[in-house]
Amino acid sequence: MAAGNLTTAQANLADLEKVDQPDSLVKQITALKKELQASKLAKIYYQEIVTYYQAGKYAAAGGSYQALLDLSNKYQLVAAYQAKAAEYGNLISQRQSQSVASSTSAGSSSAASSNKTATNGYTNARSSKLISSEYAQKTGSSISSATNSQVSSVAESLSNDQVLEKFFKTSQIPQEAGDQYYVKQVNAQTYQIEIRHTSPSDSNVSNLKGMYQFEITTGKIAKLNEVTGNYVNIN
Repeated sequence: MAAGNLTTAQANLADLEKVDQPDSLVKQITALKKELQASKLAKIYYQEIVTYYQAGKYAAAGGSYQALLDLSNKYQLVAAYQAKAAEYGNLISQRQSQSVASSTSAGSSSAASSNKTATNGYTNARSSKLISSEYAQKTGSSISSATNSQVSSVAESLSNDQVLEKFFKTSQIPQEAGDQYYVKQVNAQTYQIEIRHTSPSDSNVSNLKGMYQFEITTGKIAKLNEVTGNYVNIN
């Protein structure tokens, strides 16, 4: 599927979704839906990588890059976007390494080093927007002052396996070993879902693979644009 055909394919698929026989045609339509969604996600992730990198939001750029690489490269358009994004993968790693080096240099006292060692295993949780917000609401304090057990307690409260199962089935976003998920109910129908993964180049860096809003009754999913602050539909 070429980039120029993505919109056309999406429009045509809407007409085909009512088909329920023969089985061979239904299977072809199902396969097309999977390719279309993967291609749509690849386009979104690639555009985010460029935008976030240029805006200096390297954790978000790194997360979108990891999310793009998670998609199956058996699809032509996905593979094309992955190839285009390769140069950004190296640039993002360099920027993140520089940031970590600067942070380490600035906090090189024994106390700072000790604290860093104690929190390495909680990189994603301590970087989570949902956990930070939840902790601040409950305690009135910053997550930076929380103990590891306090961070774990909040992380455990922001979990919902049933919601996640429906979210991944609906979105067709691949799950990668090492991903961490935080779920917060907004109202009776809507959930916020945050996906994080430590950077492959530095385990002290948490990449934001996405902040999503999931309407569980309608199946509509939107992803937060970290630059504009707006949610964009992904399905």
